[in-house]
Amino acid sequence: MIFVILFYTIYAYFNMQHINGRVASVDVDRQKHTYLTLKLTGDKRIYYQVYGKRFYDPAIENLHKNDSITLYTFNTPEKKHAAISSSGDQSSFLYYPVFNINKQSAGILDVFYYYIYDNLILSLIVAFSWVLILYNGFYIFIQAGWAIKIPIIIWTLIMAWIMI
Repeated sequence: MIFVILFYTIYAYFNMQHINGRVASVDVDRQKHTYLTLKLTGDKRIYYQVYGKRFYDPAIENLHKNDSITLYTFNTPEKKHAAISSSGDQSSFLYYPVFNINKQSAGILDVFYYYIYDNLILSLIVAFSWVLILYNGFYIFIQAGWAIKIPIIIWTLIMAWIMI
């Protein structure tokens, strides 16, 4: 699954588009996670992003109507699916995710975090597969020499840092 997410990340990063425009409307919701809904003047697309954990853009707090803005987004829209329970928003729509507002370049790490945090199913599969790897690899890890243990320990710490 990590390789699938890395493939999506690299493909999306190299196919991003740079958008310039003026803010027609902006809605920032600060709750457990921060949600951004953005529309630009003369552009019918919906720019939407759910920020959480390490994936966050502090520039959204300074956005106001009629501000000049630059951002990066995908060439093709993503779909926000309707909530499963009746307590949430039941609408689904196509949107363009927002990356690196008013910055010079897009960040590949932000795209990676987008795919990790935005896709709950992928996150669960990655976490479950990582637990299985650790469980099944524990005996091999104990028997292995330090030349193999050190890269495994580093990789485990990196994955724990990303997932937590």
